[in-house]
Amino acid sequence: MIPSFAEEYGKYSYTSTYYLNKNKLAGFNKGELETTVEDEKADITSKNGLVIGTFDGENGEKAYIIVNMQELNDSVTAKATFTVPEGKTATLYQKTSTFKYSGGTAKTIKLDPGEGVFVTVK
Repeated sequence: MIPSFAEEYGKYSYTSTYYLNKNKLAGFNKGELETTVEDEKADITSKNGLVIGTFDGENGEKAYIIVNMQELNDSVTAKATFTVPEGKTATLYQKTSTFKYSGGTAKTIKLDPGEGVFVTVK
């Protein structure tokens, strides 16, 4: 899985991490992350418990790691909808596959228990 995005991932610098639906996250008790930067949040929606990492690239490029963080023993397949900003192109790296989506597209991403994906926006 890592080879599909390893080279691309190395072009980005970490900026933030945040939760979606924190009450559904495995092991979540309370509190907020000290690493959350509100301005870094992407147009990602879900009814599932997700952890999202944000990254900056050169020339204003962005990237995100979206992870299904619901309890593994519950075997929940999460769904997240990522809307690609107008005028941009998103590349989704999932398992051994790569997909491209144009601006304005709302893409539903299915995440197996514990699975994460990498998304770049250029």
